[in-house]
Amino acid sequence: MQIPASMRPGILIACLLLSRFAFGQISGIISDNRTDKPLEAVEVFIHGRSVSAVTDKEGKFQLDGISPGFADLILYKKGYNLFKSSIRIDQDKRYEVNLALQPAPKQSGAVAPPEETSLFKDALLGISDLDIINSSALSVVQHKSTKSLISSQPLIMINKRLGYKIRYYLNQAIWSGKQYDVQGYFTFETIPVSGSKEIIELAQRRVDAYSGSMRHLLKSLVSGTAKEEGFELSPPIEIKPSIANYFALMVTSPTSVTYHGVTSQITTSGSLQASADGILLIPQHMAVSGPMFDKRTPFVLPEDYIPVVPGADDFMQYYERIYVHTDKPYYYPGEPLWFKGYINYYEPSWRDSLSKVAYVELIDPSKKVILSKTLRIDSGFFHSDFILPDSLAAGGYFLRAYTQLSRNYGDDNLFVKSLPVLSMVDRLDRNQSVNDTISNPHVIVHLDKKRYSTREKISLTMGVKGSVPLRGNISISVTDAAQVIDVPTHHTILDRYRIEHGQLLPDIVMKYPVEFGISYSGRFLNDRGKPAKTNLTIIQHRPRKALFAETNDLGYFQLTGLQFSDTATFSFKSDQAKNYPFGKVEILPAEAVPAINFPETTRIEIEHTGEAQRLISEYEVPKDTKMLEAVTIKASRVEQEVKPIRMYGAGDYSIPENSVKVGYPNLLYTLVGYPGLYVSPGQGIVKFVRSMNQSVFNAKSPLVVVNDVPMQGDAGEVLSLLDPANVSSIEVFRRVKPIFGSEGAFGVISVYTKNGLLGTKNIITPNFQQIRLRGFSNSRVFKSPDYSNPPIGTTQPDYRATLYWNPDIDISSNVATVSFFSSDLPGIYRIIIEGVLSNGEPVRVVKLIEVEDK
Repeated sequence: MQIPASMRPGILIACLLLSRFAFGQISGIISDNRTDKPLEAVEVFIHGRSVSAVTDKEGKFQLDGISPGFADLILYKKGYNLFKSSIRIDQDKRYEVNLALQPAPKQSGAVAPPEETSLFKDALLGISDLDIINSSALSVVQHKSTKSLISSQPLIMINKRLGYKIRYYLNQAIWSGKQYDVQGYFTFETIPVSGSKEIIELAQRRVDAYSGSMRHLLKSLVSGTAKEEGFELSPPIEIKPSIANYFALMVTSPTSVTYHGVTSQITTSGSLQASADGILLIPQHMAVSGPMFDKRTPFVLPEDYIPVVPGADDFMQYYERIYVHTDKPYYYPGEPLWFKGYINYYEPSWRDSLSKVAYVELIDPSKKVILSKTLRIDSGFFHSDFILPDSLAAGGYFLRAYTQLSRNYGDDNLFVKSLPVLSMVDRLDRNQSVNDTISNPHVIVHLDKKRYSTREKISLTMGVKGSVPLRGNISISVTDAAQVIDVPTHHTILDRYRIEHGQLLPDIVMKYPVEFGISYSGRFLNDRGKPAKTNLTIIQHRPRKALFAETNDLGYFQLTGLQFSDTATFSFKSDQAKNYPFGKVEILPAEAVPAINFPETTRIEIEHTGEAQRLISEYEVPKDTKMLEAVTIKASRVEQEVKPIRMYGAGDYSIPENSVKVGYPNLLYTLVGYPGLYVSPGQGIVKFVRSMNQSVFNAKSPLVVVNDVPMQGDAGEVLSLLDPANVSSIEVFRRVKPIFGSEGAFGVISVYTKNGLLGTKNIITPNFQQIRLRGFSNSRVFKSPDYSNPPIGTTQPDYRATLYWNPDIDISSNVATVSFFSSDLPGIYRIIIEGVLSNGEPVRVVKLIEVEDK
């Protein structure tokens, strides 16, 4: 089943509307201030803008494309205090910050009833037609003289008309007696749309929302174009330079602002400074009434929005052209096929803002994809390898590489390279070999010797020279020229990398997205097997992350921007699944890319020898390598009957099935009010308090055991994932019981379920459907023998065809040095270097090495 064209993700509008201004960058490491250990999965963003990132396992993050001015850097991780730091950003500057998060004190509260949620929405959203789709995360905390609201997760709002998802991080919401005083931080995510027509229409709606807004007025005042852009002010507002590239607005009295015949009023309560982008330094100093007030809501457009409606010709700005360098021009069954991808950009300054996902496919002579990889793009490059199956038949194969964005310019413009595969007993006619060398005036390549012996170390130094300082990124392949004949081909970086500027590709239809991570399309079917509209809660297990998706009337939904490698487990649940399973999620197969405009198969003259032409070593293909078939995505739901044996016996008290509160969203609610337990369902907290004088904040988390299997992680998190409808009984152990060991020193909650458990690492109730999805492909490292350290690698014969492969070498005026060992075969070795210089010039160098027998 294919997803319909109307639901295909289109190019992200944020990328279409990038300005040519110089931006700033922030990078750094986030750690825990108690342990100094780096924190993974911290959400990092600029308040009010569309710039965000998530820390990796080492706590590192990087934010690109930050417009100049003062900005609020926000850090969020569940279980820690929300962090804010105001930073001044200058253009073309990079800032490195190392920050530490403080663990947050536990707060308890009751689930916010509808009337409290409504009051909160009125205070936060006002007249906006936005809604909060996960308002169930709100809890009410009662104080002596007032009350407040807290949220267990970021609040999600969807602005369908303008194509934004807003993530709101609540800092505080305190009841003033009449309304909630709300304070928090938010970031924008762009919702993909389909088709160039839809992109232009959405861009126009955003321009309409921007036109006549306060930001539009301020930006036009600073640029001196207010009158030309349709504003009439009485009295006029004088503009003077102020601090840090801001401009002072001299408002001496209430000012009338008329735009297209409609008038609003502006008053001030303090000095006003605005940036060139129309952002106020202290927004609280300005008050607005009239139609402009309706447009001032911060959730309409991000502060880094740039008002542009793209025309048809503008879509060439997002053209990506791919070239792939392979270690050899042809292959044998069972060999590794090493490759490096280079992406050229019509607009080079957008390199870091376009596609982050590349697809590479090996296609057989019948034009069927037999091997594929999904790879991360880093700074315009990607690399990996395929291990060709031993059973691969000889014939004309093809290597294809593309991004989803590049498909908008026609599938006949994708990179496709002819790669012959020979029978193991055939070889190329050596008379067609061309052992020519190629030099480049900007690339220096030196060998440390003129000639080498077999199994001798070969060192190669490379650098860049020019009238101006240059850098470059290259890939290098060294092959045995007798085993790998140099086949004449037009598939070099000099032929396939360049982009002809000024020449428009025909029939550009922008219906495929800029991808920043793994994407999947799916469909939800109800219990009758019919497509249905619903809200899905999705849990990504590693790293732990909660996602939300809304299906349309036909049941279709999309997941985009996922960051994980290999395969990962995701769990899906419809909001209609209360106390029982409801419906089913289907992950749809990716749209097949048609085989259009494939090149002719490389013409080669073959000799039949009757003898094997390759002896593939364990350096090239490890012994335990398995040739995997295509991955089939499977979904499962546990529904078998499991009657657990209670190996730990009865607890200090038991909670039978008829006392479990099945009407609540998770098991924490059942434990409220039981002796010795402090439970806060809204905050996901459960602890034992063994004396009247013990502080709950000093108490440790108890051990949770499910069907006699001890669970890892915080007790509150584990119990919040268990569906009450699936629980048969609970045993509570308040006192220390030796059988549980040290992990049970702070109490044990033993849960027995009706339908068992899906493993001991990921707790999934029958309300959730578990699906394993395929993420980014892992890349191997090229390995070769080291003869400088006997007896390693000295006993086996060495007949390697590819002696060295390195896909990622940075070169500059400071030379880079690589080294490798020759094999047992004397003769000529061929070095092929391909790459790109910092001025955008592609380079190719071919050099020969002489190897003599010992």
